[in-house]
Amino acid sequence: MVADAGQARVGPWLPDKPNRRPISPQTFNSGETTMSIEENKQIVREFCNHFRTSNADGLIDGMTEDATWWVNGKPHLFSSAGTKTRAEAEAMFRNMFSAYTDGLEMTIINMVGEGDSVAAEAQSQATTKSGKLYENEYFFLFKIRNGKIAVVREYTDLMHVKETFG
Repeated sequence: MVADAGQARVGPWLPDKPNRRPISPQTFNSGETTMSIEENKQIVREFCNHFRTSNADGLIDGMTEDATWWVNGKPHLFSSAGTKTRAEAEAMFRNMFSAYTDGLEMTIINMVGEGDSVAAEAQSQATTKSGKLYENEYFFLFKIRNGKIAVVREYTDLMHVKETFG
């Protein structure tokens, strides 16, 4: 955008210093580190890779102390639905991994990032210890804080979960 004489510029340039960019948000804030969109996407990729190896510790270590994990659905109908604390998410991961013969392959199909948020479309595949094939689809919204996952919103097919695991 070209500004008319006497107009402030809109965008990343400081209006009173047209040849200087503003200070990056990474250099001043309330003690939090702002990550680039690509760094946030890499954090999500690494986080999702822990599902393949049933690495509950890696998942928990990748989350902030006050992290929450929300799953769509009615909690009175599906025990995995609703908002979980980090400790509750850890128990959920360990319980889930105990049901698979060899981890949960989590394939990211698409990711979009903006600010501290990363949206990811994913598919999973695993074989349960009872021999059933578990394949599900997901939409995740991750919020990143200081290089860790602070909030997860998970949308998935809970009827398939019920069908596979009872």
